[in-house]
Amino acid sequence: MMETVSWIVMFFAGGMLGLFYFGGLWFFVKKINSWKYPALAMSLSMLIRLVVTVAGFYWLTGGQWLKLVMTLTGFLVIRLILVRRYGPDKIQKTKRIYV
Repeated sequence: MMETVSWIVMFFAGGMLGLFYFGGLWFFVKKINSWKYPALAMSLSMLIRLVVTVAGFYWLTGGQWLKLVMTLTGFLVIRLILVRRYGPDKIQKTKRIYV
């Protein structure tokens, strides 16, 4: 019983990590045009999001592969939900510049 509760907690914790990672990505992509140095800002954003997410996975799972699977499943479910909600079909069509 306790293992089942632990797996459910890992699933939701992975979802929270997914919200942090992909929500942060969405936020920074929407704000990129207003920054003076967008490449630096996106690089720092990626580094911060990646460090926090990997540290979260490491801390939550404690080296147990079943907990890692459940956490990663929650992470990917949030990604799927966010892509379906805010994916290419839902974004306003903008003028594309082809180089």
